[in-house]
Amino acid sequence: MIKVRIKKSLAEGGNVFAGKTDSIPLEFIQPTLDRYYEELDRLFPQHSDKFRNFQPLGSVGKKAKSGDIDLAVNVREMFPDGEVNPEDIKSWGLSPDEWKKKLEKLTKRARTSTPSELGWKAFLQLLAQYINENSDLIEADLKKIKPGAMFSLFPQFSPEGEQQDVGVQIDWMVGNVDWLTFSYFSDVPSEDEPLLKGLHRTQLIHALILAKDHSFSHTMGVKDKKTGETVAFSKAEMLDLLSRLYRNTITIDDTQNFNTLYDWMRNIDEEDRNRALRAYLKILDTTRGNKDLDGERCGYIPKALEQMYLSLLKNGQMTGKFLCKEANPTLWAAKNASLQESPNNNEKITVVIPGGFKPPHRGHVEMINHFANLPEVDEVIIFTGSKERESADGSVVVTAEKARKLFNLFDLAPNVRFGDVTQRPKKDGSTYENPFMDAVDVLYDENYAGKNVAIGHPTKDPTYGDRFAKIASYSKKPIVANLVKVTPADTTGGLSATDLRNAVQSGDTEELKRFIPDSIAKQYLKILIGD
Repeated sequence: MIKVRIKKSLAEGGNVFAGKTDSIPLEFIQPTLDRYYEELDRLFPQHSDKFRNFQPLGSVGKKAKSGDIDLAVNVREMFPDGEVNPEDIKSWGLSPDEWKKKLEKLTKRARTSTPSELGWKAFLQLLAQYINENSDLIEADLKKIKPGAMFSLFPQFSPEGEQQDVGVQIDWMVGNVDWLTFSYFSDVPSEDEPLLKGLHRTQLIHALILAKDHSFSHTMGVKDKKTGETVAFSKAEMLDLLSRLYRNTITIDDTQNFNTLYDWMRNIDEEDRNRALRAYLKILDTTRGNKDLDGERCGYIPKALEQMYLSLLKNGQMTGKFLCKEANPTLWAAKNASLQESPNNNEKITVVIPGGFKPPHRGHVEMINHFANLPEVDEVIIFTGSKERESADGSVVVTAEKARKLFNLFDLAPNVRFGDVTQRPKKDGSTYENPFMDAVDVLYDENYAGKNVAIGHPTKDPTYGDRFAKIASYSKKPIVANLVKVTPADTTGGLSATDLRNAVQSGDTEELKRFIPDSIAKQYLKILIGD
């Protein structure tokens, strides 16, 4: 069957059908849903009374545009007892035998899913397949189906009934509707903070639950991590649980949005509040659930928590990876000011350079001396591990000891030294080395507190500094040094330690001249391969 062609547009963040959807205007939502339900009526005539009972979730219908449409689907309307059974599957035009085969296959691979969850997943997989085979309008995703979720693509329709060239993602959230309408609830957007979404409200609830050793699921409720039991699967049960966990009565009005929840939290124990807020900011720090004022995907931090986030950011407990540049300008500036183009004080810079250097060649030395000779640089520290490197046939072996001796043949600047390489423990009791992380660790070394530290790299690798900064930000340890930038080194190109080892192996003297000055060539080869 030929599917309707939907013109590509800008994809919403996290959209299953990337490139085929766009935000749907408020006035298009109801006519689009009406046509969607009509198509489902046609596909499943025995269940035509069910689809208009689907309930829109979240912010759908509450703002000028919605990124997608989430629909709450009552399990007991789909199947009378809330469980998928072979007898009722026929009414959906599906084969009970195919469902059993899928269920058997899923069961073999399942780790934590219950038989009921697997039954629903098998049913939704067959349902999506049937829709794709029999509808020109609906496209169901076959890969990301979950026990309580199915994702579909449908054209947008105007109030006049005109089909548009762009689609909207319509998601089925299958479960307990009372719970779904609570967990996916979204209030009218705040005028003062337009980026403060229903997502911020629900993630704060998630954090409150997480901080008390429970787990939260949009579709499956709340479980006690210690017992594995579901302890809340309705609005009433959730309110009762939060009231007991935090010894402060909470009402449904307190859960309307982030601000009402935050006000309620003012009356709980201070230690509990701070633990929950740290968990909350950790969630936001890893989320890109917003569009910044310039349209870029980002993770918005509520104004009320900016100072707390800033403190955690400075202590290295937040990465700031997804901060909103336009909506959180203070935080964004604080994060990006940590990697300065040049130091803002008179302190000299320590340049760290990790690498293999087995064996070292003129390109390495040119790079190292470039940094060592910069007027703003105090010292250069080289980090190289003990792992041996060999030529293609294994006849040329370069050890860390040989590399050090070879470095000494070159005219290295006097302010260059070698740093200590840490033996890092593995789970099996053995150890390993990571010179790059040894270089990063200088940023956490109290001996360099308040001092300027930069990563040294050649111009051919312009992203190296950003990678260094990013990895540094992931650590839980606080950065005590000032991470700054220095001018990259413009060195002789096309030089590789691997090619040098192979040139020594083959005895290619002309090739060796590219790597080694004639003045040290004889001594260099003697150290490397002996007489």
